Amino acid sequence: DHFMAKGPDKLMGLRRDSLSLLLTLSDPRPGARVLCLDGTSGLLPAALAAQLGGDGAVLAAHVRQPSLDGLQWLNLTPQCAATVGSASLQQLLTWAPSSSPSSLPSSSPSSS
Repeated sequence: DHFMAKGPDKLMGLRRDSLSLLLTLSDPRPGARVLCLDGTSGLLPAALAAQLGGDGAVLAAHVRQPSLDGLQWLNLTPQCAATVGSASLQQLLTWAPSSSPSSLPSSSPSSS
């Protein structure tokens, strides 16, 4: 609520109840691999990582400059935070399916 009141544009106007609904409908479970298009300064990927409990992977695709500040807002464990990576939408669209998933360039939360 603090971040929503301070700068709703940073979270794309995403309220607490809307975030809860997204998490419920997406049903992330431990071990899942999740792709999300993020414009919420990392809040959505961080919430997904918390649901995975450190077992799985979250790839946050972004249109502009990546921001994973949400990883700090939710006080995730290092194990949960390590499951989140990011890539630009252009990188995902131009990535050849025959390429190895590990060849996809991504930025880690620690390099942001």
